[in-house]
Amino acid sequence: MTLTRVQRSGAGPRLAEAGDRLGRLDRPGAGSAAHHDDLRLFCVAQRGPRVDAARLLDLWPEDDGVYWEESGAEWVGLGVAAELRGEGPGRFAQLVQGAADLFSRLEVAQDDAPRPRLFGGLSFRPTIYESLWRRFGAASFVLPRVLVRCDEDESTWMLAVPSSGGSQAPAAPEADAEAGDEIRRSALAELERLRLRAQRLAVVGRPPGTGPRTTPAVRNVADEQWLRGVRSAVAAIEQGSLEKVVLARREVVALGRREPSVAAVLALLQQQAPESRRFVVRRSGALFVGATPERLVRRRGLDVETVALAGTVHRRPEASLAELGGQLMASSKDRHEHDLVVSALRSWLQPLCSSVEVPAEPGVRALRYLLHLETAIHAELKEPVHVLRLVEALHPTPAVGGRPRAAAVAWIDAHEQFDRGWYAAPVGWFDANGDGEFHVALRSLLLSEGRGYLYAGAGIVDESVAELEFAETEDKLQGIHAIVAQLGAPGATDGAGAGDAPGAAASAEAALEPNAPSEQGNGRAVDATA
Repeated sequence: MTLTRVQRSGAGPRLAEAGDRLGRLDRPGAGSAAHHDDLRLFCVAQRGPRVDAARLLDLWPEDDGVYWEESGAEWVGLGVAAELRGEGPGRFAQLVQGAADLFSRLEVAQDDAPRPRLFGGLSFRPTIYESLWRRFGAASFVLPRVLVRCDEDESTWMLAVPSSGGSQAPAAPEADAEAGDEIRRSALAELERLRLRAQRLAVVGRPPGTGPRTTPAVRNVADEQWLRGVRSAVAAIEQGSLEKVVLARREVVALGRREPSVAAVLALLQQQAPESRRFVVRRSGALFVGATPERLVRRRGLDVETVALAGTVHRRPEASLAELGGQLMASSKDRHEHDLVVSALRSWLQPLCSSVEVPAEPGVRALRYLLHLETAIHAELKEPVHVLRLVEALHPTPAVGGRPRAAAVAWIDAHEQFDRGWYAAPVGWFDANGDGEFHVALRSLLLSEGRGYLYAGAGIVDESVAELEFAETEDKLQGIHAIVAQLGAPGATDGAGAGDAPGAAASAEAALEPNAPSEQGNGRAVDATA
């Protein structure tokens, strides 16, 4: 586990001083044991009018940050007060231990302040092997220097600052109290400056470049190597070594030299997936963004919720939702795929829980482009278990990995030609009580150094047909394709590497102009959708 702290000088001015930067965090290598015995953190909070949460990350573009959407609130983290990292098979234990240590060093000044949270995620596999994802790490969670919760009619701002150093001799109680008051006054003054600056600049309204536009619906020619992978998976299932495995694809697109506005990306995600939960993680300039329909787990006290989401049909304008839902419920292939997920989640929760409630029949979840079979599962823990331990028990579910889990993951390692990184992996938050919420990073896009990396997968079972599974991945990518088109990408290349992507795109600045024309793709756009 790595515990790191903010540099107070030498790495760039603080946001309060320069107005554009919080200061960089020194990051030891993942998996190293760097403990700072002198690290103490003091957290203050302040309430103010509502601000546009989606715009906050754009106000300080040089800093790492996070955006998290939940029911009734949006959270934005800016900068880094402290970070936990882990790697390898023991990464969950490393995180839990590191979190206990970190929270023991954190003092919250006000009783009515929101409970501080660490935000981040983990990679699909315990180790990152592709350089593209190394800045995110195999497991990384950040206590933001500034954390903002935006509710319907107000915002709450929290600031974490170092409060003392371990090299100093113990001070008298009166001196300690005086020093604490001074830290609190200074922190509140800094927080007030940040909040007022954001209020002036993060005006609630539509981000530029997010108005209604016609965008091409990209339909790629099926990749023969991927089709062979599906057929190989079906053969393994027929031979009995697997029940199900999820085979993913990656597309690489050129986006131009300038990274797009976070606010614009979030607005486009909202347009394309209003029923899903949006997230953004920014690390060293790279953005991992998505709008995921799948909750992995939420823990509140002893209450646990998870969702089985598997089995898919594409929405067609000529068919009603009732007709498509009936078709999905009647599909033996989709029901089998879904039942494998439900069975696995139940079996993994039962040893930890006194009760696990599973509906007898799934429901149908309607998204903009797809319908999924969905089963909501509720459970009660026998005793408190950290949400990270629940994530460890459930990830990867058969919805993104397969069944049996170990055999499916080994098959994925042998057949997928790229590192999934944080795709199809847990992203979320947790607090000092071990409560938290994690979603599976699906319908996601990595934006890094002028390129976009798009991911989608399909669950393969014995009844799978390779061409139909490829079509399902295209359906899952449809919303992301529309976003990429509006961000100015000329087209996509299917495959593991970035080297085959088309030439430089039109500048992303065009996508940020309100009436900029949409790009028409690379010749593979066959029809237009609203």
